[in-house]
Amino acid sequence: MKTTASKILTNGGLSVLAATVLNVILFYIFKAMGGFPEDFLVPQAQNQPITVVPVIISSVITAVVGMLIYLLLNRFSGKAQLIFRIIAVVVFVLFIYTPLSIPNAPGAMVVGLELMHLVSAAVVTWFLTVRAHK
Repeated sequence: MKTTASKILTNGGLSVLAATVLNVILFYIFKAMGGFPEDFLVPQAQNQPITVVPVIISSVITAVVGMLIYLLLNRFSGKAQLIFRIIAVVVFVLFIYTPLSIPNAPGAMVVGLELMHLVSAAVVTWFLTVRAHK
């Protein structure tokens, strides 16, 4: 079932806000638990510690890209919801590896990053494939 571009843009914007706020909250919870120590340098982050800034940037980019993909699917496919959900699951599964690939990462960091990936995937998918169709 198709929806309007206006609803997709509105709900896409809400997904940006919700995913970002929830991931920032998760970041600070896991930072308080020692999951994001300032002296732990991440090779994939140009040997920098993970701070809240890349969490915000990643959350925003993920939601915006998801919204743009959903806009295109809604425009050109009669099965936008199904196709987007499949894409979201595939991308989420592919991103499971990323936190696991950080050498000697604290367990709380890996769990925190995995939860942030899950939050981004779930929030963006729900806002675009469910809420945008109400």
